[in-house]
Amino acid sequence: MRLNIFNRRRPVKHKPNKGVNITTKNGSERGRTPYGCLIIACDPQDQLKDDVMKKTGPERKIFSKQNMTSFTMQTTLIKVPKADPGEVTVRFFPKMLNKTDGSVYGYRSETRKELIYKVSQSRVPSFDQLFRDVEFEFITIYQFLDPTKNGAKSKDELSDMLDKQMNDSATKKWFPYNWSDAEILTSFHTKYFDHFQLKALKTNPNNWDILDIQGKNNTIYVHASTAFESVLHIYWYIEQLVVSHQSILPRDKDCKVAIIGGGPSGLLMARKLVQMGYTDITILESKENNSGGAPPELTERYAGKTRTFLFDQTSVSKDKIPAELGTCYLSPAYDNMIDDFKRTGLLKGQDRVRFDQVDGLPVLREIVIDDQFSSDGPIMNLIQKGTPGQELLDKAIAPQKLKGRQIPHAIDATAYYKLKGFEAYYEGKDLDSVVDKFKRFDLVLAKTIVKYVLFHVKNFGTNRPFAPDRKRVNPDLFRLNIPQFLEKYNFKALLGTLQYGYSVQGYGSTAPDSTMPAFYLLMWVTPGILIVHLEDQILEKVKELIPKHLAPIIHEKPVVTAFTKGWGTVWDTLKEQFEDEEHPVHIDHGVDIKRITRLHRVGPKKII
Repeated sequence: MRLNIFNRRRPVKHKPNKGVNITTKNGSERGRTPYGCLIIACDPQDQLKDDVMKKTGPERKIFSKQNMTSFTMQTTLIKVPKADPGEVTVRFFPKMLNKTDGSVYGYRSETRKELIYKVSQSRVPSFDQLFRDVEFEFITIYQFLDPTKNGAKSKDELSDMLDKQMNDSATKKWFPYNWSDAEILTSFHTKYFDHFQLKALKTNPNNWDILDIQGKNNTIYVHASTAFESVLHIYWYIEQLVVSHQSILPRDKDCKVAIIGGGPSGLLMARKLVQMGYTDITILESKENNSGGAPPELTERYAGKTRTFLFDQTSVSKDKIPAELGTCYLSPAYDNMIDDFKRTGLLKGQDRVRFDQVDGLPVLREIVIDDQFSSDGPIMNLIQKGTPGQELLDKAIAPQKLKGRQIPHAIDATAYYKLKGFEAYYEGKDLDSVVDKFKRFDLVLAKTIVKYVLFHVKNFGTNRPFAPDRKRVNPDLFRLNIPQFLEKYNFKALLGTLQYGYSVQGYGSTAPDSTMPAFYLLMWVTPGILIVHLEDQILEKVKELIPKHLAPIIHEKPVVTAFTKGWGTVWDTLKEQFEDEEHPVHIDHGVDIKRITRLHRVGPKKII
């Protein structure tokens, strides 16, 4: 039985259209409108400062920058002459991400992604044949900054940093395109992943403190900072918060509801309220509709941190191809949400692109290995054992091979997960019989995965995005950073997998000096996410070892997917549904919120 996180609350008494007054300016028009309920789906730190909305003591504490911080992500879309057909589609550089200083840490070829999809669907003769007609590639480039460590940097500063790095000889070793011939089409600079700092979580506040203030002062928070940055977590949070615990919402379904913010949080919340029978919902969005300012050759679809740019490349596809500069991939964990979207018409004309390795095609993903294997560490020790060790590594990194006694500068991602896991697991340990240890490492890795699954279930159960009872969660998840957590609970064999499955998404570094609380690792890397990255033989061992009652968690090897028309098209479809004159939701674009006043009152008791 699922615990009701609001089971100790008294119903919230709302008077229709009383309790909240919002003063807005839209162009030359200024107005003041009363509402019965306020839903905050925008950034409560930067977009609702005290001169706009006076916060209560608990709200100030929770959303203060001393307790809650964020990263900066910048993605840049370029058009550049094509590289060799054997090049990879995605390349990730852990060393550069771990700097957290705004360095370029990876790229994705949107052109190759589309080609691989078409070949996998047998829609074209062959990759090589179609690639011959390609003249340019469209490439998305990623930069990551932690302002708390390296100071804030503007969009222009990160763009200058990009240009400087791309002209550096070191970058040319792993970036196979000629930067001097590249055309920068657009870039997206955003505050990213609001999260509680480790020092804050050790004492409070935390995500459950946000739950405690839900419904008070006629106010509900659904911005990504309440749980986690991804669309899936926003969806889960709204389901957990509102569907099962309606007492925080007005009893009167005709009450006027204001939602501040027209990104995924605001749109999904409005959608849920309509499903619950609310009849008068207004979304107040600061941006003008379709005002992204994309160049003529791109069609932009956006909402919040979703930035989908559609481009024409007729040599690849008769349809426009999406480049995702914001919200991007989908894992199998998204399946139930996607099924919900399909039932309500949000995926009209959309398919999910399989984004996995296809036999006979170039390697899909590679990891640049600089600084990942120490000169006296387990992997180099294995190489020094001569032929037995080198043959094992050649097999592990196939189709590549060792170059003398060196690993190639970039290797297939799946091979890297294993090698880096082996390096981390045996670091500082006895390396006698290192060849035998490597032969048995698949079993070690499988046992570690099962152990992680058991730990996750114990702390989160089947609840998403997080357990409703804070007392259920191991306090170490708030006290330890990610490396400390992996060390204490003997999960270091998973480090290679987590570097890609967690860090590449922009959720923080896994390096020794990381300040990311382990809690967020557990929130994102569910058992379903973890097994996406397993080799087939390891997945089979996991199936043999997993307790029977948890077997449904481990299914056939899933794949990462992406939308054929992009996330932005999903949100445009939802907005189109709202545009019907009879629809309960109305979106006001280009709204400048001048003042929000709330009737401060004693709200419901604490949740827990």
